[in-house]
Formats: sequence, C-alpha cells, structure tokens
Amino acid sequence: MVVVRTLAVLALTLGLTACRADPELVADLEYVEVVTVADDESVLPLLIAIHGLGDRPESFCAFMQSGVRVPARIVCPRAPNEYGGGYSWFPPMRSLTSDAGLARAVEEAGDRVALLTQVLSRDPRMHGDPVVTGYSQGGMTSYYLALAHSDLYRAVVPIAGMLPASLREREPAGGEVALFGFHGKSDELVPYGEAKRTAAAFAQRWTDAALAEYDGVGHRMSTEMRRDVFERLNGLLGSVP
Repeated sequence: MVVVRTLAVLALTLGLTACRADPELVADLEYVEVVTVADDESVLPLLIAIHGLGDRPESFCAFMQSGVRVPARIVCPRAPNEYGGGYSWFPPMRSLTSDAGLARAVEEAGDRVALLTQVLSRDPRMHGDPVVTGYSQGGMTSYYLALAHSDLYRAVVPIAGMLPASLREREPAGGEVALFGFHGKSDELVPYGEAKRTAAAFAQRWTDAALAEYDGVGHRMSTEMRRDVFERLNGLLGSVP
C-alpha cells in the first residue's frame, strides 16, 4: 500500500529545531511511504530514499520497492519545487553558477530531510537508525546528510551525487557513518570527477567510505549499478540489529 503523508506542524510541536532550515519551510514537507511486507503497521527498518530532479516520490518509491527484497519501510520525501512533470530540491546545477549558491541549495535540501528523519525516528514502527539513499539531486543531498547529520543514520548510499568544493572541505559535524557511493564514470551532468573528489574527502576522514565506479555509464543507473545498489541496500536493511 502507498501512503502519502505530510509532516505538517508535527516537527514544531516536537520542538525539533536543531536543523538550520527554517521550520516554517519544512513544516509542510510531504512524503510517500510504502512497505515491503503485507502489514503496513509492522515494526520495520527504515529506508529514506530521496528522488532526483524532475522525478516524483511515488515513482522513486516504486523503483526502490522493486529492488528491496527484505522487510523494510521506504519513505520518499517530495521535493518542494515543481519542475516539469515532477519536483526539484533546488534549481539545475547549470543555473547555480557559484559554488556558494550550490552549497546553500544542497544544505537547505539536506536540512529538510534531516528534520523529517528526526520526526520519523520517533515513530514506534521504525526499527533502528535509518539508511538513507538518493539519486542525482538526492545523491547530493545524501552526501550532505553524511557530512552534517551523520548521527541520524546507520548508513548513507548516494547514487550519482557529489558535494561542491566548499562542502567537501568542511569537517563532518558528527561521528563516522558507513558511506557507499555509486557513480558512472561518463557522467557529465553530475560530473564523475566531482563525485571522485567528494568520496576521497570522506575517505580521508573515515575508514568506511567507498565509491563504486562504472565505466561507460553516464547520468543514469545501469543494470550493473542497479544490481550493486540493491545488493548494498538489502544487506544494510537486512542486518539491522
């Protein structure tokens, strides 16, 4: 069953104001929720999956549900801005001409998702710390969550993402979290070189940070990458203590 929920004023009533994002901007964050078992009230590990530019949480949740083979609850937040037939977390990279502008956009997106995570973590149906993943803009947001909110997550799995230089140079705000990135080496939209530098910055500080690279793959998820992403996610979700 697919359920659409809205964060509404719950975050404000719980007093969750630790994130830098203005609570009034995140209080209406909507998300789609699906489960991989018959009983949607079961206590399950949580996967937070962040869609990319122009996508919709309904379709990204369906994609995640197609590959997650272990019992799990999948939550896909809806980006706040309409874009084409879907939504965006921030404008396309080509229109954000400065490193500082891109960094601010990624920060705001990440802080919105971090607040949602704090709210969801108080739900008794959630078992253990969540795993977070995302594609493209969602991958960039995932990297930022590892940088600024690692204490909220068990593992971070960015796909086709990167961080701008000013964020890569920042010291992580929390403790180490398992980080597994995936990126096509022919990606020009979210450049592979930037992803490589992002992964290297984490690897210099953390012991469990890696980037899987795919020859001849552009800004898409190849069959091999899809297989590897779901193998990683199933392993992480299936091993929640």
